[in-house]
Amino acid sequence: MAIEKIDKHAWQAAPVEGPITPRYEVYAWDISVRAAHLDDSVGFFNATSVFLAVEGQSASPCIVDIEPPQGGAYRNWRATALSEARGTKR
Repeated sequence: MAIEKIDKHAWQAAPVEGPITPRYEVYAWDISVRAAHLDDSVGFFNATSVFLAVEGQSASPCIVDIEPPQGGAYRNWRATALSEARGTKR
């Protein structure tokens, strides 16, 4: 699927039938409230700096799936203070 960058803050996907799953990388080495920080002990992000939004769909629900790093060394790893959505526990 083709995705074109329209300006600094907008992208446009080619027409498709059904849902799309965009994947993107976030620079996460900014220890501030502006953006994101990720290391071996914690993940912190400001949602307005890292989440994408679909134009005209701001009232629609969405689920953010945060997967912690794998391995015993990360058993206490935590990402933000978001609470777990009801009915989605894995």
